[in-house]
Amino acid sequence: MKNYKIKILIVLGLMFSVSCEDYLDVAPESVLSEEEVFSTFKNAQGFVEEMYALVVSYEMQTHTFQDYLFGDDAYVERVGAYKASRRIDEGTFNSVTTYNYSYLSNWKGTSYGNTGADVTGNNAFNKQRPGVWDASMRGIRKANIVIANIDLMVDASQAERDVILGQAYFFRAFFHNEIMKFWGRFPYIDKVITDDYALPRPKTYKECALAANEDYIRAAELLPNNWDEEIYGRLTNGENKGRLTKGAAYAFQGKNLLLAASPLMYGNNGAMNTYQYDTELCDMAVDAFAEVLKLTDQGYYALSSWENYDEVFWKSPTPNAWPGSTEFIFAATGGNADQARRFMSSGVNREISTGGDSSIFSESISPTHNFIHQNFGMANGLSTDHPESGYDATKPFDNRDPRFYRWHIIDGQVITTKAPENQRTAELWYESTGSYGKHRSSGTSNKHCTTGYMFTKFYP
Repeated sequence: MKNYKIKILIVLGLMFSVSCEDYLDVAPESVLSEEEVFSTFKNAQGFVEEMYALVVSYEMQTHTFQDYLFGDDAYVERVGAYKASRRIDEGTFNSVTTYNYSYLSNWKGTSYGNTGADVTGNNAFNKQRPGVWDASMRGIRKANIVIANIDLMVDASQAERDVILGQAYFFRAFFHNEIMKFWGRFPYIDKVITDDYALPRPKTYKECALAANEDYIRAAELLPNNWDEEIYGRLTNGENKGRLTKGAAYAFQGKNLLLAASPLMYGNNGAMNTYQYDTELCDMAVDAFAEVLKLTDQGYYALSSWENYDEVFWKSPTPNAWPGSTEFIFAATGGNADQARRFMSSGVNREISTGGDSSIFSESISPTHNFIHQNFGMANGLSTDHPESGYDATKPFDNRDPRFYRWHIIDGQVITTKAPENQRTAELWYESTGSYGKHRSSGTSNKHCTTGYMFTKFYP
């Protein structure tokens, strides 16, 4: 028996909700022995809960969602803007790791869990969460501690032991995947490291992915279909939507295999062929995703209806409920409604969304035309590039895919606020005189929409 002690936060409340204050009631930090931590299901689950808090919220931890992909999906106009997406456009590519609100930053100068003066102000919640590397390394170690000590749960039922172990196997694979997405081949750490160590980098990405695959298989065998159906889940009945399930394990198993099979990762030891896929891993991914579809047939998942489509992205069907609707599988925990609204509203020009003085802008964020053009086709199902689509470049908003209208503010659309007298009509495209609409940038201003498009996919 190891005689070292592990440091944990004793979690008294085990339920998830939109607010971290609501689902965690944390006692002062304590030092407990392994025997105490794993003496009961509640104690062991309290230790596991911290791994949920280590899951990086990509969509929220980037300050605004144009930095979610660091791609060409959106454009920040102002030269010198501090946002990483603008810095990348300018050629400063290391901004993804130096930008304070980037999930690849480890919050330099801010310690995990610190709520002191250095995290006050905007996005204080996110500053308390570690970045991808720090979170993943912490999560891997915690998962290995659980796996190494599962035999100490002598007073727990077999079902309780299974779900504790299943979560640990899932998180060990998941946190390895988090690192692998950005840093590629990474040693698979399958034990608690206490002494000096040297971990050689594997020769191929596939080696790492197959190790993670085994853990996902174990997790799927041990996790429930739905926590509300289990005796241990009754402790938090109705608040278990965010907890790990068989569906989550199968889904991430398939995702892990599919990424490993892609040309980006296949043979990435120096012999990459841009168009070559690992068909063996593709077939394995299909089998994993098929298990999710079987759960769908059993009523655990379903595609959301058009009427409830907003519930997939931002709308809570009931107070404090998780977005995701029937399509929800797994997501990062924490945050609150106010923070989500601030995040969402950053994608809509403030002169439109609030009616406030546009001088409060630091920069304007707009979806790019190539992104909109390539990803939203026509009402007849054809792409805008298809010769029979009917797309007219002089009337780019006509006869488009219904999702185009649901997820964007378009020229001429009336934006209704709570007060009817504050109604506004979006003037984004060129006017008949050839000048910009009043909500378009004049070329030197940074106070209006730059490209003629505005997001509403994540905005109420």
